[in-house]
Amino acid sequence: MLYAEDNDNKIPRNGGFWIIRFMPYIGGQSDQEKDYRELDVYNCPKYPDKEQTVDYVINSWKDGVTEHIDPRDGYSSLNDFSQPGMKIFLADNEYGSWRAIIKDEGGLGGRGTFDVWKPSHLPTGPDGNRRVARDRHRDGCNVMLLDGRSDWVQAEKMTEHMWRPK
Repeated sequence: MLYAEDNDNKIPRNGGFWIIRFMPYIGGQSDQEKDYRELDVYNCPKYPDKEQTVDYVINSWKDGVTEHIDPRDGYSSLNDFSQPGMKIFLADNEYGSWRAIIKDEGGLGGRGTFDVWKPSHLPTGPDGNRRVARDRHRDGCNVMLLDGRSDWVQAEKMTEHMWRPK
């Protein structure tokens, strides 16, 4: 919320971009002065592979079928979201043999590694496509909502509507 307040009510919404942009707001220096891996907030204590440096994925949803947030822009206004208290911004990253393990900033770049933008990325999606953790915490995952709150969502009850802007 502090980031949005300082940036015309806009938030980053793609890949590794948000990880670097949030550093000054969560105890880091600037995005050039400190290694993001030194900030424990990006790590979930329950993530199985301790080499993973970012244990969360971000909402890049646009239409949920073919479109996602353009990586060249990468920002959205909070005003673009109806019911921000019901919309997911960040969620637990799934763990599996198909999920990339990012060990340093060089791995943050690629489109899609941390982005959620279609139904198969949700916890009920198939192995190989799923990006939101199915059962990291009991039978669901922890999420951060666009109103700044955090919550737990049961995997079977997470819907596309929770990710779609409108």
